[in-house]
Amino acid sequence: IQVPIYILTSFFTSTIVGLYALPQKFLSLPIVLIGQTIGQVFYQKAVEQVEDPSALAETTISLFRFLFRIGVIPFSVILIFGDTIFGWLFGWEWHQSGVYAQMLSPWLLFVLAGSPISKLFTVLDKQRLGLFFNSILLTTRLLSLLVGALLFNSPSIAIFAFALCSFAYWVFLAFYILHMVKIRITPIILEVILTLTAVIIPMLLVRFFLLNS
Repeated sequence: IQVPIYILTSFFTSTIVGLYALPQKFLSLPIVLIGQTIGQVFYQKAVEQVEDPSALAETTISLFRFLFRIGVIPFSVILIFGDTIFGWLFGWEWHQSGVYAQMLSPWLLFVLAGSPISKLFTVLDKQRLGLFFNSILLTTRLLSLLVGALLFNSPSIAIFAFALCSFAYWVFLAFYILHMVKIRITPIILEVILTLTAVIIPMLLVRFFLLNS
């Protein structure tokens, strides 16, 4: 999560860094608190169930669903209304922070849902695979930030590319982990898409109505 701070500091002003750092801290704090607490409980239970694949699969999908459902509404609110919310809470000069929060929110939703169950890489003795995935994430994040900074000289493009790569990675990782414990992921993907559609479309209509009223 600190990678963009270092890149933005190297190529842009301290104002840009501050505008990014605010939503990062604002959105990441609850994820860290929830992830550490629930992740440790999940790890202990997964260790107990490692010899019972069906029980482990049920525990894993139940936790993923639970975390996704509690996160989907607040992160969707940030996705649709983040610019307005940050401008209202912190002053209009922080409006751009809200735009960055909108970019980060889809990624952080899947971090919330996927981070605790990622402990299965340790439980199932697949640490090397987990390390490989993390190396891919780090590489793509660095490249995305450098493309935005060097080729476009744009902090917004750099942050958007970083958020997009991070989002794609965590979506892949979450469903890969479910696949690792023999869960059929197609129904889960459809469930996630339908849930996001049901939550986001009404919010988009509300925003459209407010902007045109």
